Formats: sequence, structure tokens, C-alpha cells
Amino acid sequence: MVKILDCDAVVQQYNEQIKKRPNSAKNLVSILTSEDPWSVKYQHYLEKDSKELGFSYNPQHAKTDEELLELIKKYNTENSVDGILLFYPLGKTIQSNRYCFANEITPKKDVEGLNCYNMGRLLQENGKVIAPATAEAVVSVLQHHNYIFNGKLGLIINRSDVVGKPLRIMLEHLGMTVTAVYEETDREFIADMISKSDLVVTAVSDEKYKLPNERVKKGSAVIAVNPSNIDEVRLMEKCSLLTSREKPLGRVTRKVTLNNLIKLQEIFR
Repeated sequence: MVKILDCDAVVQQYNEQIKKRPNSAKNLVSILTSEDPWSVKYQHYLEKDSKELGFSYNPQHAKTDEELLELIKKYNTENSVDGILLFYPLGKTIQSNRYCFANEITPKKDVEGLNCYNMGRLLQENGKVIAPATAEAVVSVLQHHNYIFNGKLGLIINRSDVVGKPLRIMLEHLGMTVTAVYEETDREFIADMISKSDLVVTAVSDEKYKLPNERVKKGSAVIAVNPSNIDEVRLMEKCSLLTSREKPLGRVTRKVTLNNLIKLQEIFR
């Protein structure tokens, strides 16, 4: 019988951890460069979560490379700011490569863990690390439900720096053999891997990447970062673990972001 992954229970777990841990890291700045609906929605709810847990949240906007770089440099050196979150995807008016800006954010304020220094620590599994929030949320939800990673096959339908790449590293550290696919991967290969994988994480919002129910392996675990990527009702007949629209992963992701704000201070103090 399928078990719906209780993301709300993981949210509560993070809330309790954040409230119990002594910290003075309270000020988060976010920078939005587009009108991407997911980013706008995330920013709104992150501000709400921040206030509920006693954090100060300062949303900023940039339309050009110069404005974005100026904001990053300003908050890198502002002592009252503890973390900087840059929303992806970057807006169409931003011309420079995304790595340029990820690496401009000082590692000690890099809430999303995308600076090359923090990403290198994640790759090396070097002590306490800052992992991108969505990737960390996926692992946290599975660990909360006592999922056994070691020796299993995993498939990630995404290869972004924010989700697919860091999640692959994290799952491999936990003993999984992981395949990551993307828009240029042969569709039949993707379907074949879905049928073989013990864990499928789908994190591409495009309708053409909707998970084909008939190819999902019986007894597998399926996590949809975007709930519209799956047919939840039909997958209940096949999966052992499954995310749901009622208890979405995004709620956990926001708590991970705030938890990362505290972890930064613990790592770099």
C-alpha cells in the first residue's frame, strides 16, 4: 500500500530544530530578477515563514547585471545581513552567466550553497555542508520516512545546479546509483530508466516531462518537486512512497532555506 510522504511532519521537525538552536542569524535578503511565477510565489511564502520563525526578510529586485552585482556586493559586506538568496532562473534581462553571480555571493552568506566553495564541500562531503534547499528537502523527507538508500537505483529528471546536480551528489553519498536525465536525453532511455528505478525524482515543470504512470516500477518511491508532473491517483496503485498536492515538498524547501541561514553561521563562525 502506498504511503504518502508527510512533508508537513518534516516542516514541523525543522520548525522545532530552528526554534531550539541558539543563533543570532536572523536577517535574510532575497534577490528576484524575473517574474517567474514559481519564484514569485516562493518569495511570498518564504517571507511569511521568516516572520513566523522570527527572521527578518528583505526582498530585493534587480533588472540588469549591474543592479544585481551591486546588490550582491552591498549585502556581502553589510554586517547586519546573514544570508543572501538569489532566485533562479535569472530574468531575461540578465546577460551574464549564472555562475558569475553565484560565485559573487560570499560563501559565508550563500544560503543556497551554489558558490563554488560550498558546492565543493558538498561534493567532497566535507563535514557540515550547505546544500541547495530543494535537494536537501528531498533527502530530508525520505530520511524522515526511514527510506533505505544504499544499493538502490535512483533517477532524477533534472540536471540543474539547484536540484539535479546537488541531489545526485547527495544520493550517491548515501549509497545509491543515480542517473540524471534532461531535455536532450533520449525519451525511450528515460522511460526505460523509470521502469528500472527504485526512486524517481521529477523536477521539470514542462508538461512533456509528465511521468508516464505505466512505466513506473511497482513498489518504487516517487517525488514530484512540481506536483503537476505526476498523476497522483494512478500512481497510488504502484508506488510505496509518493508526494501529494496536499502536503507538497515546497513547504519543506522553505524551511531548509531558513535552516541553512543558521548552518552558515555554525560553519563559518
